[in-house]
Amino acid sequence: MRKYGGRLKLLASLALEVFLSALFAPVRMLFHSKFVFITLLGRQVGWVLSRGVTSEPVMEAIRFHGMGTLLALIWAMALFFINRSFFWWNAPIFIPLLLSIPCPCGRAGASVAGASECWDCCSYRKRRNTPWY
Repeated sequence: MRKYGGRLKLLASLALEVFLSALFAPVRMLFHSKFVFITLLGRQVGWVLSRGVTSEPVMEAIRFHGMGTLLALIWAMALFFINRSFFWWNAPIFIPLLLSIPCPCGRAGASVAGASECWDCCSYRKRRNTPWY
């Protein structure tokens, strides 16, 4: 285990993975719901392969995430004025949706991979050039 960073770095990479997965889960939920709804309407759903870019252009992020961000903003404002305790209870859902436009523009794998490489956590055997045995 030591040649892969040790226990502390294993726990750091685990915490980072859990945090990022929880952060992006509401965004994925919204997209999955959208695709199911479009399929139920009988429209064709296409899948676009990744272009291998390191960041998403701002206008493309607004086009894909704009309605979800607007929905989350209206939902958060309504909850804030109607029931503040319910607002804080739902914050883990609508905060990632509110951040869905700025996050992909700098995220897209490159900055997270660079940061984790700098911290030397989330390292894979392929990156470390070590054998599997």
